[in-house]
Amino acid sequence: MINFIICDSNKTFSNSTKEIINKIMIKENNDYKIHLYKDYSPDLNQIINDTSTANKIYILDLEIGEKSGIEIANEIRKNDFDSIIIFYSAHSEMYGILRIPLIFDYVSKIEPINLEYSLKNVLKYLKKKSLHLNNGNTVYNIKLDDILYISTDLENRGVIIVTDTEKINIKITLNNISKMLNSDFIKTHRACYVNKNRIYKVDFKNREIVFDNYETTNLVSIREIKKLKENI
Repeated sequence: MINFIICDSNKTFSNSTKEIINKIMIKENNDYKIHLYKDYSPDLNQIINDTSTANKIYILDLEIGEKSGIEIANEIRKNDFDSIIIFYSAHSEMYGILRIPLIFDYVSKIEPINLEYSLKNVLKYLKKKSLHLNNGNTVYNIKLDDILYISTDLENRGVIIVTDTEKINIKITLNNISKMLNSDFIKTHRACYVNKNRIYKVDFKNREIVFDNYETTNLVSIREIKKLKENI
C-alpha cells in the first residue's frame, strides 16, 4: 500500500493533484490511498507519527494554514527519514527548503506536468527499495530493509522471505527473486540470500548467522564462507 498525503489549502490544486495520482496509479499494479489535508490538523499529525503507515509520499504546498509546508516537513523529519517529501508550490523561492534533509523534489504549480514526472520517479525509486510480488490473489510490497534472508522452500516449490515480523511463502524460484535484490544481499548458500546490513554476528565455526533481531540461520555453505567474510 502506497499512501499519498496531499497537504494543500487550495482545493483546486488539491483535486488536480489527486487526479494526477489516479492517472499514474491506474497503470500500476499496486494498492494506494490518497489522504487530503487543507491545514495542519490532529489527523495529519497522527499520520506523520504513525509508524505502522508505510510507503508515505508527502506532497506539500509551502503555505498550509497555520503551519508552513517547511514546518510540516521538519515535523516529518524529526523521526521519519524514509518517507518521500515533494514540495508542490506556486512560489519560486526555495529558501529554507534546502535545509530540510532528504527532500525528493521541488515542483512548480505553474507546470503541473512536472509533478507527474516527479511521482513516476518516486515510484521507480520505491521499486528499487522493495520487492513487489504477485502470489496468486495476493500482492506483496516488501521493503528490502525489512528482509533478513530469503531461502528456498522445497515443500511449496518457491521461497520463504523472512522479515522482522513474518515468514512469507512465495511461488517463485530463488534464482528469479535474486535478480530483484540489490547489493545488500549476498548468497550464503545455494538455497539462501541474506541481507548483510541486518547481520549482527557470524559464527563461522558452526556456520551460523545471527541477525540484529536475534533470528538465526544455518544456511551457510563452506563454498560461500570466503565471500561472506569479505562482505561483513
